[in-house]
Amino acid sequence: MTKYRLEFYPDTSGKWRWRAISPNGKILGASSQSFASKQSAQRNAGLNGFS
Repeated sequence: MTKYRLEFYPDTSGKWRWRAISPNGKILGASSQSFASKQSAQRNAGLNGFS
């Protein structure tokens, strides 16, 4: 059973952000800043306990 799913998406400025979403649709965590690459956003999600 999946505890959450990670979503990586470009914001309005074209930079990358992430958010962790629980099965019931609530946001468990999200990036507080944007990143130049999707890889950087993925790394930051991992540093914040979401992998």
